[in-house]
Amino acid sequence: MLTVYIPDGESSTFEQAIGTKKTVFQCRMHKGHRVIDIPPGFFRSLLASPNGLVWERLNPRAIDWLGAMSGSNTYQGQPFPDESNPPIPPVAPIAAALVFVKLRAPHGATSYSHAGTEHQIAKDGHVTVDENVAATLLSHGFVAA
Repeated sequence: MLTVYIPDGESSTFEQAIGTKKTVFQCRMHKGHRVIDIPPGFFRSLLASPNGLVWERLNPRAIDWLGAMSGSNTYQGQPFPDESNPPIPPVAPIAAALVFVKLRAPHGATSYSHAGTEHQIAKDGHVTVDENVAATLLSHGFVAA
């Protein structure tokens, strides 16, 4: 099992399903930080998630260990991390910078809906949204301004 730090905003409970078997992992506190004990394969799946970069930056020793051990579950004969080899505590929260995009709405559009919320379009037909919303709006006839 790997002990890794959990990024802020992530759940305290994680589930892994292999076939019909479902395993639930609960977080615990370690020196004032939330950590979770999970199999290396499950940690790799978290690294491949949309929030994987935050997991990676928060757990550099676990990443180094995964690279050096090539699938093994021991570190110099000992489980990793242990009391003499704890995870590195986070230095500071990692925040992803939002990128905003200015778009022009289709002719005659006065509002748009995203994530269940209606938003008004300015009289000049322009909207400024984050890049995730922009991707959706572009598929609905909005164009880059």
